[in-house]
Parts: sequence; structure tokens; C-alpha cells
Amino acid sequence: MSGETAREKFHRINPRDEVGKAHNVAMDRYFRRVREGKVHGNVCEDIAAFAVEGSFMPAQGTLSRAQKQTVLARVQGPGGCNKLAAGDQLPFHFAAMSNALDAQISEMSPEANLLVDQMEYAVTTTSTSADLASALVPVVVAAGSLSTTDADIINAAASVAQSSREYWEATITPEFISQQTQSIATSYGACFANYSDAATAVNSCMGIYHSRLVLPTGATAPYLNPQIHILFAQTASCNFINGTEIVHFDWGGAVAGGLGGFFITAGGGSAVAPGIIAGAILGAAVMSSGEMMWQMGLSTFCNLTKASGGRPKTT
Repeated sequence: MSGETAREKFHRINPRDEVGKAHNVAMDRYFRRVREGKVHGNVCEDIAAFAVEGSFMPAQGTLSRAQKQTVLARVQGPGGCNKLAAGDQLPFHFAAMSNALDAQISEMSPEANLLVDQMEYAVTTTSTSADLASALVPVVVAAGSLSTTDADIINAAASVAQSSREYWEATITPEFISQQTQSIATSYGACFANYSDAATAVNSCMGIYHSRLVLPTGATAPYLNPQIHILFAQTASCNFINGTEIVHFDWGGAVAGGLGGFFITAGGGSAVAPGIIAGAILGAAVMSSGEMMWQMGLSTFCNLTKASGGRPKTT
């Protein structure tokens, strides 16, 4: 259409555009809970319960509670919200999800796998939602030649990537980060005071075990909102908010969740669509909220520590 932006075209031509929109609704609802001080225990378990409750799911993504839990297990990995025997890697450690995703992705066609690679490259190398949309439009067009199942998974994951990038571009502002980190400080500050390093504090107090996501470029990806640098102008090292990593997690969760949703839905063609839709939304919501909480937990610990001149204190 004449005068149409890449973002507008992407949303118009993607037949699974509702998946990304549902992801954004989920983020609004979850981080409202954080801001209101309703998240104060094990974050992993809280996110899992929120995802399975699934009030943000569109009607066509309806699954039973048991089916949602099955998809969640595929996204989180075999350890669930418990420590894995091999070490301190919990579901928000990207390697666990990547391994599960790699095993499942063999069920997709070679053509679909190429589009998965193309999407991941776009997600991790573009800096704006407009640039990402330009890179994803050809993916959606190419998905039109795939089987219905493969096309649904590709389009659902692409929808999450694009909507997530747009969402976090608009949402990650100094005001949002200040509100969220203050809530985290109130809920977890006393526990943080028992630890001398951020990762251990977030692991032990918030229940998120996670190593930083290494991007394919090997470089630190750009932050989505430059104003965040202003927020942490005096304590730049406390800025752990990296929007590209969040979107990467969202996208990976959508692929793994969409595949998980396919495997729990009997039949073929349109019969599997509800499972793929729900799985992609659930996977993206879990990974997005988990990664954001990890980053904000690190930032909160760092700022509390700097404010106290040592271990973090809340008074």
C-alpha cells in the first residue's frame, strides 16, 4: 500500500499478528503486578503461575491448564523452577531453552529452519522496530509457501519479535525502570543485603538463575531507549537493561512454545493452530518477563549497593 511503513505492512500481512499483541498484554499485566508489589517471592514460580493462569490469551489460543503446563515444561526445560543437577542453571538460562528448541526444531522443514535463522539474525542485529519490521516482512512472505504448521510457528514467532520490540521501545523509559526497580528493592532489598554480588543475590532472593545471553555478533547489543543512560548517568555500571536481549528471549520463547503447542495438539492443519498460538504466547511471556526481571534485579542490587557504599541496604 502506498505510504505504508514497514511496521504497518508487517502487521497487515502477518496472519498470526494476534500472538504478538497478546504477548504485549501479558507484559502490561505482569509488570503492573510488579509495580503494585504483588511479586515478592520466587519469581520463576510466580511467572509460571501467571503464564498458566493465562488471562492474556486470545480466545483462539485456549488450552487446558494441563496443556499449558506441558508447554511451559518445554520452554523452561526439565528443571522447571528447581535447580538442575548439573549446576545453577534454571529455566531463564537461555542455554536450557536453546537445547530444547534445537531438539524440537528438527521436526520443522529445512525451509522453515532457514527462516528461523533469518529471524534470529534480524532480532539480534537490528536496533529499531522499523528496521526489524523491514527484515521480518520477507520472512512472513516466505512463510506463505510453507506447510500450515510451519507457517503458523514462523508467523507467531515473527509476530512476537516485532510486537515485543515495539513494546519495549515504548515501555523501557526512566519512569518505568524507576518504578519497577523500586518495587523490587522493597520486595527483595532485605534479602539482597545478605549477598556481596548481584548474580548470587538475584539467584538466591528472586529465584532466577541465569547467565547473560551471548549474541551471535559477540558484541553488546544496543539498548532500546537511550534515555536509560540518563537514569543511570552517575552509576552507569548499574544499567543492566538491554532491550535486544529481552526481545531475543521473547522470540526464542515463542519458537519453543509454538513447537510445544504443536506437539500437544492432535490432528493437522487448522486443528493444531490453537496449540501453536497459545504455546508461542506462553513461551514468549515466560521468557520476556523472566529476562526483564533478571535485568532489573541486577540493576536494583547494583544501585542499592552504590547508595549504601557496600552491601545493599533499603534503609
